[in-house]
Amino acid sequence: MSRDASSEETALAWMNRTYPGLTPEGRSGLCALLADPGRALIAVDFDGTLAPIVPDPEQARALPAAVTALADLATLVGTLAVLTGRPARTAVEYAALDQVPGVVVLGHYGRQRWQDGKLDAPPAPEGLAVARERLPSVLAAAAAAEGTAERARSAVMFCGDDLGDRPAFAAVRRLRREGTPGVAVCSGSAEVTDLAGEADLVVDGPPGIAGLLAGIAAVVRGG
Repeated sequence: MSRDASSEETALAWMNRTYPGLTPEGRSGLCALLADPGRALIAVDFDGTLAPIVPDPEQARALPAAVTALADLATLVGTLAVLTGRPARTAVEYAALDQVPGVVVLGHYGRQRWQDGKLDAPPAPEGLAVARERLPSVLAAAAAAEGTAERARSAVMFCGDDLGDRPAFAAVRRLRREGTPGVAVCSGSAEVTDLAGEADLVVDGPPGIAGLLAGIAAVVRGG
């Protein structure tokens, strides 16, 4: 459901106050998402985005605030997805995604799909480089709503943290060229800086991502 004019003014005020550094394209994308969240796609990476980077990858866990924000968003946006290089079930376990209704978990960069407890996967995974090259088509496919043109996505947002997420950022830019507003968000850190120059918005690591997701949920609910 789209929002009325007063709600859009409130959303714009929040966005300008909280994220003044948004690029013009990112601002348009976030405005479109907030104006019609029920037809939007929000996709996020796991490591470095929902979960802080840690020395032992097996100890990585999503921030509780991020899980709470995802759960809040689950009933508010059209599609909520986690896109990761890890096996889908691992991401579900490490991010408590079984607590997030309807979330789609795309593991091995889209080679696996988990939703509502069901895992679909081909018999053999592709190499990592090939799987990453498929990210634009994976994100574009997730952004394409089923059915008629009237159900096309209102907006797409992807949040990632490192160069492995560049193909997804490229997918956001491609979707924008094709007419779907979008915003690419970098979970920034002092250790990994290369992706920041390609982002519409840079936030302060996983806490910043959790804050952004929670803010979107609060604005949508407040509308």
